[in-house]
Amino acid sequence: MRGVFCGIFLSLVLANGALAQAAAAASEPKPVLPQIALPPVPTGPPPATSQLDAYLFLPKSPLASPAGVLPKESRTPAQLQALLSNYVGTWRGAARWYSNATGHLLQAPAEMVYTLKVENGRKVLACTITYSLPAGPSVALSRTWVESGHIFSEITQGDSSQRFIAQSTPEGLIWRTFDSMSAVLEFSEVETLRLTPDGGELSSSGYEVQHYARGDSLVFESADLTLVKPN
Repeated sequence: MRGVFCGIFLSLVLANGALAQAAAAASEPKPVLPQIALPPVPTGPPPATSQLDAYLFLPKSPLASPAGVLPKESRTPAQLQALLSNYVGTWRGAARWYSNATGHLLQAPAEMVYTLKVENGRKVLACTITYSLPAGPSVALSRTWVESGHIFSEITQGDSSQRFIAQSTPEGLIWRTFDSMSAVLEFSEVETLRLTPDGGELSSSGYEVQHYARGDSLVFESADLTLVKPN
């Protein structure tokens, strides 16, 4: 979910002693990543076999571009706004995070409630994101809107916020942090939404590179949710 909960995931893992485990493993050969059930990122390479390979073969998102250049968008602003309208409703399911530095897998129930509102004359897709983590519920708020022919999103959790930009594809949206314009991305997420006569399915998969004092961790994240209450 656009990487905002990876920090929570790592703090939970490290609080349980995984930091010491990662430090001890730093002097050992890089471990082979176990196979995890994550949908592949479109156009991406085969799954990495080690932490080193992960850095060498990070998926090159179509969004990757020279600094200051926005991704190309094939849809019109009206079409992008119509695409965002499809999210409106309550979605429930599960989210998963896996860190290759610690080998720790975290799974949690997830709920996303999307509504459309108008802010300063602009339509905004607002969302309340709730994860039922072992230590208790964690809530974040997101705002997504169309501006200058692109989809932007800002996620706020506590006193911190981060902005993202998306590129639409026939399958859905590809997200990256707004300030990540280099060829090797530290965050990328593919999000797909499929509406059906009796509901809908919302899924996402991606990765984020997390930096901490004793090294870096590549965190894979995925989520699968079902529309339970259209608005």
